[in-house]
Amino acid sequence: MLFQLVLKDFKRMIRDYKGLAIIILMPAVLVAVLGFSIGGIFSDEESFTPANIAIVDKDNSEQGYAEVEKFFHSPTISKNISADDILKLNKAIKDLDLKKILYQDVLESEKVKQVIRYKMMPEPDAMKLLKEGKLSAVIVIPEDFTYNMLFSLFTPFKNHTDIEIIKNPNKFSSGIVESILKAYSDALSAVVIAKDSYLEAAIWTDAGAKSYRNLENMAEKLYGQGIKDVNIKYMVEPGKKPISGFQYYSAGMATMFILFTAAFGGHFLIDEKKKYTYHRMLLAGITRNQMLVSRLISTSMITVVQITLLMLLSRVMFRASWGNIADFFAFTVVVAFATGGLAVMLSAMNLRANSEKFSEIMNMGVSQFLAFLGGNMFPLFGIPFLNSLSRFVPNGAALNGYLNLMKGYSFYEIGSNILTLIILGLLFSTLGFSVARGDAE
Repeated sequence: MLFQLVLKDFKRMIRDYKGLAIIILMPAVLVAVLGFSIGGIFSDEESFTPANIAIVDKDNSEQGYAEVEKFFHSPTISKNISADDILKLNKAIKDLDLKKILYQDVLESEKVKQVIRYKMMPEPDAMKLLKEGKLSAVIVIPEDFTYNMLFSLFTPFKNHTDIEIIKNPNKFSSGIVESILKAYSDALSAVVIAKDSYLEAAIWTDAGAKSYRNLENMAEKLYGQGIKDVNIKYMVEPGKKPISGFQYYSAGMATMFILFTAAFGGHFLIDEKKKYTYHRMLLAGITRNQMLVSRLISTSMITVVQITLLMLLSRVMFRASWGNIADFFAFTVVVAFATGGLAVMLSAMNLRANSEKFSEIMNMGVSQFLAFLGGNMFPLFGIPFLNSLSRFVPNGAALNGYLNLMKGYSFYEIGSNILTLIILGLLFSTLGFSVARGDAE
């Protein structure tokens, strides 16, 4: 009896050409569009499009050098430090051009130039281009930057100053800009901390003014902290493969559209009820639970067909690898089970409401929210909270599992994704059977 039910449900689903177009043709089209348009963010360094940034310099360097030099010639300082030591300090200060390090040694280094292009420009022009989406970020060097940094590096005191970065939220490359700038700032901070520790030790050992004789070495230490060696490395886990844009969006669209497949599978039972087929099955001795089990199996079968076809299409058209084929099919069965469970829950809720509104709600709003939460629309690698949360929704857990298979992980190495999907499938199914018990025949 169950076999006939499943066969009947499966035939009904494959004869719904409009529904099949939504769950099979639409993801294929979206994969092509998204893969060509923004797929390059996953590619290797040769295909990476450099981020355009602007630098707004509000600092007066000459004034900063003059102010710090004036400080060392003040009566309070000069009476405790010899003239020869002051000359050495002033030479070290003049030799240390912090902005030149940022521009020439960091942003113009061979590796960084491959991912960032910068231009100096006034703030109004920079902000205008940022709003127009022509820049990934604007870096603002504040007033008195040179003075405050030199004062912090070469005196016992510390003047706080921050380089501001204004990011374009729609540009993924803005995160790379922020990381490079952070490396520069961290190196400066490390030298300031080293200076503070050095002077504190000098006080405790009663070295006093003699400690200033070695402060000019801080300029050399600044380079030793690695500011000149900010590098861009494209890291891939040992033994694993990088993910291309086509791979990401093939998996992303396939797993996003399982939500539509669940909604698609969830509307047939209420349709049968409206046409009295549901009642005739009850009179024939078929229980609601049997109908729901059939719905779970038939929707799972359609899901396997849907994802397999999209996999084959992406392999043929875009050469997107989905990893080991046996692992792919094993994981697809798990994904299909979770999708079938969701279809069972929606079927039961539609029966209870005596309308298709829950399938419609899934199609119209919930699926888009879950697609955002699951990372199907765009990668969540740079948003740790959402990236972690995405693994607990069915489409997110499925996407993460497929991406790991594409990287070269085996079926057994993605156990957390498998467990999440099995639990969700069982949870959805249990809720569906519980809701169906309250349906008035």
